[in-house]
Amino acid sequence: MKYSICKHYSFNSAHWLPKLSHTHPCSHIHGHTYEVEVRLSGPLDDKGWICDFSRIDAMAQQTFAVLDHRILNERIPNPTSENIAMFIYDNLIKHLPVSSIRVWESPKSWAEVTP
Repeated sequence: MKYSICKHYSFNSAHWLPKLSHTHPCSHIHGHTYEVEVRLSGPLDDKGWICDFSRIDAMAQQTFAVLDHRILNERIPNPTSENIAMFIYDNLIKHLPVSSIRVWESPKSWAEVTP
């Protein structure tokens, strides 16, 4: 059997997309309240869970601490939603069985990375 669990987070950051024409609105600095879904999948351990939610929170806190209220371009050269999702995935997969990261930059727009 394979199980999944999910945690939801948010952070606020500013960015611009340097690979766009200067006439595109996203080529100029602007901000978002990003929503992030961290999904873990796998078998249950002897305690009956995939991972302790508090462990997920601890690992996520470390990752979001370098993104929250920051200029994302200082951490991610081309901070599209896709690249932000990959940055979060790369940081969390070292510690957790992450099956996907979904990042919303608005209530109607999201990007997702899965292995």
